[in-house]
Amino acid sequence: MARMQHRRSHFHPSRPLILIALALALAGCSSAGLNVSIPIGPVSIGVGLGTGGVSGSVGVGVGGVGGSVGVSAGSGGVSGNVGANVGPVNAGVNVNASGQASGSVGVGANVGVGGATVGVSGTAGGVLNDPKKPAAPARAPAPEPMAP
Repeated sequence: MARMQHRRSHFHPSRPLILIALALALAGCSSAGLNVSIPIGPVSIGVGLGTGGVSGSVGVGVGGVGGSVGVSAGSGGVSGNVGANVGPVNAGVNVNASGQASGSVGVGANVGVGGATVGVSGTAGGVLNDPKKPAAPARAPAPEPMAP
């Protein structure tokens, strides 16, 4: 009697949902990029290309928690950045050559390809401090109510 063989499918029903969720998350981001890193033990060396320019970084991660230090170059000039991540969520601070500091939060996903890790990420953020922009004037205190 012939035996039926079951072929394993590489399709998993949750994969399209994950891709759709990632696309929606990236759609609301102020920047997006593609990153490639080579892990060497717990340390990884990476390069990236995104809407803000090119970047290079050195990161350390253990068990889904990590941090990185990097340099970026783009239309705004050269900047240095530090970041941290827990799973797919990341946060960072970037300081450019003019001393302007900005912060960002984002989400990303990656997959191993051979000995490298390839990932996509999207971030949203804003300026934390701009030394070229004068500080906002202090608000005057509200007038006290008059007694009857």
